[in-house]
Amino acid sequence: MSGYSALISDVFLRLIKMIVAPLVLSRLVAGIAHRGDTASVGRVGGRAMLWFVGASLFSLLLGLVMVLILRPGEGRSATNVLRNSVATVAVAK
Repeated sequence: MSGYSALISDVFLRLIKMIVAPLVLSRLVAGIAHRGDTASVGRVGGRAMLWFVGASLFSLLLGLVMVLILRPGEGRSATNVLRNSVATVAVAK
């Protein structure tokens, strides 16, 4: 039963991803097209780039701070993880 729900959720998420990108792009193009003045388009584009770069830097810094605080994977070595996964695959066969 869980296989069916995983399949349904996977299909749903893929459909959402497939719809969101063209919808956002079409709204951006329509918004720019209705701006008649090229200077205002440049200002809006510059502001959008500033927001994009700012949000990217913020998320990168937040991720780095969270990794430094939480230390995910600490105490686990790559060889132990590899050994455990190989043993799990061997048992599953």
